[in-house]
Amino acid sequence: MTRLHRLAAALALAWPVLAAHASGGGPLPAPVSVPKVQPEPAAMPGYLHGHLGVLWPTYDRAYLAMAYRVAGGHAAVAQADADNWTGTGPAPMPDEGWSTARREADAPAPAASVAAGERQLGDYNYDGNCQPDAFRMAAATLRARRQAHAGQPAALQDWIAGQDAVFTACSHADAAAPRDAPADAPAWLRRDRAYQQAASLFYRGKSEDADAALQAIAADKASPWREWAQYLRARLWWRDGFGEAPAYKDFAAQSPDWHHEPMPALLATLSAGARDPAVREAAAGLLRTLQSRIEPVEMHRALWRRIDAAEPPPDLAAWVADERFSWALLKEDDVQDDWLYLTRSIGRGDAAGHRVADPARTWGRHRDHAWLATALMAAHADTPGLDAVLAASRTLRPDDPLYLHCAWQR
Repeated sequence: MTRLHRLAAALALAWPVLAAHASGGGPLPAPVSVPKVQPEPAAMPGYLHGHLGVLWPTYDRAYLAMAYRVAGGHAAVAQADADNWTGTGPAPMPDEGWSTARREADAPAPAASVAAGERQLGDYNYDGNCQPDAFRMAAATLRARRQAHAGQPAALQDWIAGQDAVFTACSHADAAAPRDAPADAPAWLRRDRAYQQAASLFYRGKSEDADAALQAIAADKASPWREWAQYLRARLWWRDGFGEAPAYKDFAAQSPDWHHEPMPALLATLSAGARDPAVREAAAGLLRTLQSRIEPVEMHRALWRRIDAAEPPPDLAAWVADERFSWALLKEDDVQDDWLYLTRSIGRGDAAGHRVADPARTWGRHRDHAWLATALMAAHADTPGLDAVLAASRTLRPDDPLYLHCAWQR
């Protein structure tokens, strides 16, 4: 390119700025850096099948996890990860399904709003007292009861009123309990009402009364809520006993074989053998929560074994949430072999301030392409061992998933 051509190109690039000044406008604002959180939509099919392009440490953890699996030769598994991924898009309001189910049943508007499912603990401090799953289960139960008992409209409306009272207790500790079922109520409504009343006690923080009510339901072999009552007893034990982080350490110190304590053992039994799959899932989740807080290092190692396995985690969103939570519980030395943590730590990732101090040495411990990609992202001109990292990156073949990434970084 001649000097004249270079000058013309420079003027062409500068023209918008010159025009702004000539028209009386001030200088253009400085460009704002917007972190990339995912590949471009048009690039996603290639991203999942071996053409990763340039990775960014600001990518959502799920997309980085998919890249890790593609780089490790598990492109088909990464596609399964993507198919299972539900972590994008705005979360629905907790009661969305419940409100819809009520409208379908022509129920009158509830006396109090149940939209948030939260209780206020202080100024600007709220607790998610009623979880989204509770609203979804109520909606599913209402539809099932309408299908099974369509000829009992009065009982169905009474059921809805009882459930409204339960959800009102989510936000109001002084809410009225669901009234007793009418004397002539069918057996299904009486059993459902017993569970609604126990749930109301649970949400209103009346622990002793709630536990007694749940025990009675768990002992009723005819109740469809037996397993849920057992699970809620364990959740009540967890909620009341582990309000502060040190409680987990105290529990582990007092019960070194904590898995065999009554409530963890109950959760293990439910997660393995409950007839209701939703109970199995809820019990496994609570047991996993306990383990992640009591044995964070072991839990973290198990998470990474799952991401390296031939089969994908069944729920990538849950895997990402567990992985992210574990970072808050671990020491810096515990995560030096966590590729996702160290990649997200570059620049302004989740662990801002925790840099990959020696990316060349980190790559040297693992010697695989995903770690090489991170070493290049974290490297700078004075990085020790940079020449070895650059030399390794030049050995990648053009069909390697990270070939373009490494070429761009160089």
